[in-house]
Amino acid sequence: MWSYEIRFASMNNELFPKWITALVMEPARPGPGTGAMLFTHGWGGNRFGHRDRMEYACERFDLVCVAVEYRQSGYDFDAVGGTGALSPYDASFLQTFDVLNGLRTVLSNRPGLDRGRLFHYGQSQGGHIALLSAVYAPNTFAFVYGSSPLTFLGEEQIRWSGRDFSAWELSVRNVQEHAARIRCPVILEHGTADETVPWQPHSGALADRLKKLGTKVTLKL
Repeated sequence: MWSYEIRFASMNNELFPKWITALVMEPARPGPGTGAMLFTHGWGGNRFGHRDRMEYACERFDLVCVAVEYRQSGYDFDAVGGTGALSPYDASFLQTFDVLNGLRTVLSNRPGLDRGRLFHYGQSQGGHIALLSAVYAPNTFAFVYGSSPLTFLGEEQIRWSGRDFSAWELSVRNVQEHAARIRCPVILEHGTADETVPWQPHSGALADRLKKLGTKVTLKL
């Protein structure tokens, strides 16, 4: 296994792209069945937050593992400490496209990767982004895995963001509202004692919605 970093231009505006950094780990001997998996950090985290999981999955499951440090978090916010988040905060919209553009960049650099073996894991806000990635790129992933994920912006997350959101801005961040666009299996895990992201209105409600839609979903509490 070997690791390196990439830097790529993500969406921002036509004059000034937003430069994003990602950590990439590759198996020592990739082959025709080698896939790729995104590991997305939470609010204020950075690209090294899931390094242990990436190291495990890389060789064990023959995956190129990618951790995108999306805008306004981690070292993008604090170049020295690598933790914290900017305010006002995007809260998972442009940040979702930063993560998807990281995967796009890796697939462009490694065109031989198996497009049938693309996966996404995220925790907390990273789980929100993983689920939104399945909404906005519905034909991309073999599964998405959310660990204690947000599925919409509640009053507390709006307060954390330090900004106001219009109705449409809340809508484009609402996984439950757009759950019909998700076409891949979804795995959800959530701690029942989680008070920061309560399980029932987030993972519980999303699992119920996906079941009604006929989407394969697993909920672990």
